[in-house]
Amino acid sequence: MRPSYIPSWRDQSQVTDFYNNARAFKIYRQSIEDCSIISKNR
Repeated sequence: MRPSYIPSWRDQSQVTDFYNNARAFKIYRQSIEDCSIISKNR
């Protein structure tokens, strides 16, 4: 039988990094869309 999975502090930090990267990517994509909208309106 496989032991129940217990997340360690390293996995916790990986999850935090994943969420930070996802949030940064969302902001990055939003800024790209804003730039394209600005250049279209010009």
